[in-house]
Amino acid sequence: MRETILAGGGIFGPPPFFHLQEGIPVVQVCILVFSSASIFFFSSKKKFRYGFVAGLMGQPFWIYETWRAGQYGMFLVSVWFTAMQVRGIWNNFALFGRGRASR
Repeated sequence: MRETILAGGGIFGPPPFFHLQEGIPVVQVCILVFSSASIFFFSSKKKFRYGFVAGLMGQPFWIYETWRAGQYGMFLVSVWFTAMQVRGIWNNFALFGRGRASR
């Protein structure tokens, strides 16, 4: 019984709030929503910089999911994308009149 509890198996499986109906993980839904929003904003002429914000909001889910799945190459790409999203936010929001945000 102790092994079952520690392994998270049996009746002590993952908490139900981590899954939607029939085992759809919330992490996957968050990846879908934030990645789609990011691409939507990037394709906008006036609000493209919000694509960096939406992308950065999705990055923790990408990092978690790639690490959990053992996809270490994708994990490194996710970390790189996180750095680039932060750079995009810095260049478009934090330069206070010196970057693209002032245009």
